[in-house]
Amino acid sequence: MCCFSVIVIHNIPGKKLYSSLIHSYEWKIINFYYSIIIFAVPIFFMISRTLFLEKNISFGIMLNRYIKIIYVKFLFWSFFYSLRGKIIYQYNYKKDFLLFLKGHYHLWYLFLICGLYLITPFLKQITKNEKLFQIFLVLHIIFCHFLPNLLTIISYNSKDYYNTLNVIISKIGLYGFLNQIQLYYILGFYLNRNNIEPLFRIMIYIFGNYFYFSNDLLYFI
Repeated sequence: MCCFSVIVIHNIPGKKLYSSLIHSYEWKIINFYYSIIIFAVPIFFMISRTLFLEKNISFGIMLNRYIKIIYVKFLFWSFFYSLRGKIIYQYNYKKDFLLFLKGHYHLWYLFLICGLYLITPFLKQITKNEKLFQIFLVLHIIFCHFLPNLLTIISYNSKDYYNTLNVIISKIGLYGFLNQIQLYYILGFYLNRNNIEPLFRIMIYIFGNYFYFSNDLLYFI
């Protein structure tokens, strides 16, 4: 389902979600389908985290085996797309080389998953302590979802309050340490390891998609 949804994501003109008039027929259709299938990317991160934390993988193995495989795949496909740009769009050598370095736009996932793999051995130490793991999870939810959404709502009413609060939160310095993708990465393991009450599980399913698509929903409201 995730693989199929990712294919659908890349066939939906997502940019028109921001350029189309809100409540127009086009906007409603794109928003409807995009909201249904956007779960795919977070689920992939949750699955990766669950699988890796179940294994005893050292930093050396992670670097020499898993990240090396991703690196080789990136080089192959990045070369393919840069060559295509050279042949079809007649890119100059500088632009073609820069395209090769940063990769085609959809290869962002490979960069991000490499970063997550690099910190996996360290995150694994946190998951060994249940209480510490829960605190780490709560901090992610507060700084990656609750506060950003609160600031977005405030920004609609007062730019001054928004700027002041944003500066205060930024000074805490946790935005660079905690991020949304990392939350999904550790949340996958937590939900897989712990028994969640049925009612609370349903609430997680409902709000899980909202968290990923929160900015667009707030814009809609």
